[in-house]
Amino acid sequence: MFKSLARFVTRYKVGIVVFWLAVAAAMVLWAPPLSKVGISNESDFLPKDSPSLRAQKVLEREFPKMASGSDTLVVLANPHGLDDADRAYAKALAAWLQRDPDVQQVTTVFNHPEMKPILLSSDGQAMLMQVDLKSQPYSDEANLTVDRIRTHIQQTRPQNLTVHLTGQTPIGRDLMHHILKSVDSTTWATILLVIVVLLLVYRAPIAAGVPLVTIGVAYLTSRGILGYLAKANIMKVSTMMDAFLVVLIFGVGTDYALFLISRYREEVSRRPNQDREEADRETVTRIAPVLTASAATVVIGTLSMMVARFGMTRAQGPAMALAVAMAWLASITLTPALLSLLGPYLFWPFHRKIRDQQSEHRSPFWERVAHAITAKPGLIAVVTTVVLLLPYILLPQMHRSFDILNEIPASADSRQGFELIKAHFNTGEMMPIIVVLDGDHDLRSPQGLERIAAVNQALAQVDGVAKVRSVVHPTGGEQPQLEQALLAPDQLRTLASGLQKGLQADPHALAQAKGDPTAALHTLEAYLDDFGKAFPKAAQQPEYADARQRLKDLRTRLDNLMQGLQVSTQLNLLAQNMDSLKPGAPSANAAEGLQGLEAYLQALAQAYPEVKNAPGYQQALRALATLQQGMAQAEKMQQADAQLAMLAQALDKTAAQLNNPAALQTLFTPQGQQAESPLTVVGGYLVALGKAYPQIQAQPAYADALTRLQAIQVIQQTLQQAQAEGNEASAQQVQQAVASLQTALQGLSQDLSTLAQTFAGQPAPFSYPPLMQLPAAQQQAEALQQATTALKTGIQTLAKRFEGRDARFVPPALPGMDTAAAQQAIAALETDVKALTHDLNALADALPANAYFLPNALVEQQPEAGTLLSTFLSQDDRAAQIQVLVKGDPYGEQALETAGRIRTAAQEAAQAQGLQAHVTGPIMQVYDIRTIVSEDFPKVMAATTVGVLLVFIILLGSLVAPLYLILTVLLSYGSTMGLSVLVFQKLMGAPGVNYSIPVVIFTLLVALGADYNIFLTSRLWEEAEKRGSVREGVLRASAYTGGVITSAGIILAGTFGALMTSSITSLFQIGAAIAMGVLLDTFIVRAVLVPSIAAVLGRWNWWPAKHPIGHGGLFRLLAERVRHKA
Repeated sequence: MFKSLARFVTRYKVGIVVFWLAVAAAMVLWAPPLSKVGISNESDFLPKDSPSLRAQKVLEREFPKMASGSDTLVVLANPHGLDDADRAYAKALAAWLQRDPDVQQVTTVFNHPEMKPILLSSDGQAMLMQVDLKSQPYSDEANLTVDRIRTHIQQTRPQNLTVHLTGQTPIGRDLMHHILKSVDSTTWATILLVIVVLLLVYRAPIAAGVPLVTIGVAYLTSRGILGYLAKANIMKVSTMMDAFLVVLIFGVGTDYALFLISRYREEVSRRPNQDREEADRETVTRIAPVLTASAATVVIGTLSMMVARFGMTRAQGPAMALAVAMAWLASITLTPALLSLLGPYLFWPFHRKIRDQQSEHRSPFWERVAHAITAKPGLIAVVTTVVLLLPYILLPQMHRSFDILNEIPASADSRQGFELIKAHFNTGEMMPIIVVLDGDHDLRSPQGLERIAAVNQALAQVDGVAKVRSVVHPTGGEQPQLEQALLAPDQLRTLASGLQKGLQADPHALAQAKGDPTAALHTLEAYLDDFGKAFPKAAQQPEYADARQRLKDLRTRLDNLMQGLQVSTQLNLLAQNMDSLKPGAPSANAAEGLQGLEAYLQALAQAYPEVKNAPGYQQALRALATLQQGMAQAEKMQQADAQLAMLAQALDKTAAQLNNPAALQTLFTPQGQQAESPLTVVGGYLVALGKAYPQIQAQPAYADALTRLQAIQVIQQTLQQAQAEGNEASAQQVQQAVASLQTALQGLSQDLSTLAQTFAGQPAPFSYPPLMQLPAAQQQAEALQQATTALKTGIQTLAKRFEGRDARFVPPALPGMDTAAAQQAIAALETDVKALTHDLNALADALPANAYFLPNALVEQQPEAGTLLSTFLSQDDRAAQIQVLVKGDPYGEQALETAGRIRTAAQEAAQAQGLQAHVTGPIMQVYDIRTIVSEDFPKVMAATTVGVLLVFIILLGSLVAPLYLILTVLLSYGSTMGLSVLVFQKLMGAPGVNYSIPVVIFTLLVALGADYNIFLTSRLWEEAEKRGSVREGVLRASAYTGGVITSAGIILAGTFGALMTSSITSLFQIGAAIAMGVLLDTFIVRAVLVPSIAAVLGRWNWWPAKHPIGHGGLFRLLAERVRHKA
């Protein structure tokens, strides 16, 4: 098989080189890079059936807003305390963040003051802002958003203010940045190391270039294939695999090339005058089986990682197997093709010396070492084993680290932000554990809330829990008063207390109350509706029915009272009662009413200054002044002296106008609506006045007035008789009559004036209705009516100004108000409030103290209650979430231990309440990773050990040698892990060894260690078969392979050591650990222990065979039997 391969490679060497180079170029040009299609989030590698991922699905289903997007925390800190400028910047930053297209929500103390205890440190030096992004963590969109925010902060933050971004998304961004940086640094360090080592080994640049070409082609090809597999979702590949590929392929590939070229040089030196292609074919024929066995060992060893459940471990195996397979395939095809093409120029400038060299190529140093080992193999084996067991002492002290923050440098922005949070806040705020409760229950009902409270209490008692938040304890106990408000008894007592304070039976208090006092009664009515549905037993209490009726009565009374306090209602009432202000109206308090109205308007203007310039107000004031003046005159006209004076004045005026026939006519004839003529009215008035005040009848003026009236009547009769007979009196007669009448009227006026003086200085009220028919009285009445109308219009105009407004006012005096009725209404209001308060307190006393209640009435009135529900209860109220904050570092070992206890406590408490508990969150995902990785390690260990052991048995055709070979590799692994504890934990002060190291180191060390053992034992078997002595086989195998294997080990250790240039902690530790393991295996296990054991066992090495089968082992034996039968 391998001879055919050798002939094929040498015959088609040009085509093979072109093919490999074309494949590599295609992968560079078109294959997707692992940085784009790889996975950085370790939780994405969890099995789908892991508890935290199943819980995450429940969380996404029940709380889609919370589960979508990613959490980012902005930390602002000032060691001198946050000042006004810092808060102003924080507010401006929050506004800027909210405008970012990838930002879903920003939660700060500015838009959620109720979260101040959580978002503002107790020392006042730090503030948190939670930024929910629309994009998922580790995505390109999220990374770009983080970069954009950081750039803005760097350009705008105040000098004394420290601002950092941390949380899951910024940590992922920093991790990705340092992974890419590590890939670059590792690649260049590895290339440089390989070049230096190859130049030192071969001292020939062309010979050093052949492995580089082979390795480069293998790396680019395997990297491209993995990129396509990851893009097609056939395989999940970690972004850190890029760095692994570099060191693994360069290390293994360099070793393969080193073994191949070394054997080629040996074959060339053996046949200086023969064709070099023959040496090439012989090299492939001899080394290709060894390389195949070596690669198969590594491939089988790494593929054993597929038995793991953790996706990262399971994916690493095939990825590394593919890389080793590509390195192997390129080594047995491309490298021989290049060797054949280069021919005599391969070892330039020492090609002639090598060509002429005929001595066997073996190392004197390793030959001396082999002699020393074979001299006392038993003692050396024991001493070497004891030395390798010494590091085992440190294994019990090994701690596995799952701290993702420890992966990135301390200078990273997200890590600095975490340290700030650690200094000022509970670090559990960054990564709360989420417990989702669900079941066939209404969790918003009082019974459902009690179930949540029971689980909450159980979680709060778990050791390591700092705080528990839920719908019944939203602040985790930091604000007891707020959490007490979720209890129905406290709600009822609070409502009762608020009723007494808010509904005081005092008009002034009601007028000054903010908002609508009746709104509280509407809320209380809705609350009692919800209360009756939630607590049906309590609703059967008589206090409940009484409270409902009292509330109904109270609402009616309060509505009426509040309506009466409205300015618009008062003004409209005034306008309706304007008739009561007319002179002569039934009300005897018209003047007093006008004074009250004036006081009301003045008080209204003082309460609402803007009405002073209102047209309606100005009109009302003017009309009121006119009306007050007219009212005063009208009141005066109710006295006899004023009435007599008015009549005297009217008679004088009439006497002056007698030359006008019309005036004469009005004197004797009723006008308009007058029932009697003016003189008749005067006569009737005097008669009535004499009866009311008999004392005036003794006055001469009284008798004279009556006499004059009789004379006037005679003149009237004379004129009327003349008009009736049709005899027109002569002008002279008319003039005489007018003169006589004028004299009589003047005399009558004088008599009335004299009578008026009789009443002067003393009240003499007198009412004579016909008197109001006189023109003077009618003119006065009309003026008052116009003023009244103007006042009413002004008040109505002013009332319209207040319509639609909640403008309350307690007037100093309101005409038309029934004071007694108002006092009765206020008294009834007081009674209803006291009775309703008593009923509410009685209902509270009848309930259990832990009766939780979240009524719709309170939720609708309080926005923070709505936020509380949407945060902790699902939309259908069938699921609830509880946030558990752990003590200490959320990435630390203590937090993971607490996480396990939380899951157990949550499930037990939920089951006791008839619910299911689903526990998730970043900490729980890390906990599941730890659990699964711990479960995976024994399986991977067993699979790797069995796989490599079977390869040993098949290749060596023995049972004894494979056993001690695999045991030496396991011994080397334990020593390496002990040294890792010493270096990482003891010397470097790391909190632990990265959790991935045990399984990765075990797989690689067992596979790679077996690799070197195969090279050694294959040559040992070959030489022992030739020499017929195990001791001679050990001597010659060590001499021939010692230098090559040592060089290969140094190169492999160096390439993995290149990972130590990485800023990623896990890559650094893996590189250092593998380098230590490879060096142990190279210089102690392979160089000393294995040869000494082989020398001790002698011919028992190949038991049950009686002699070494040789390279190829059982495959060779099987092939020989097939050929023999053929």
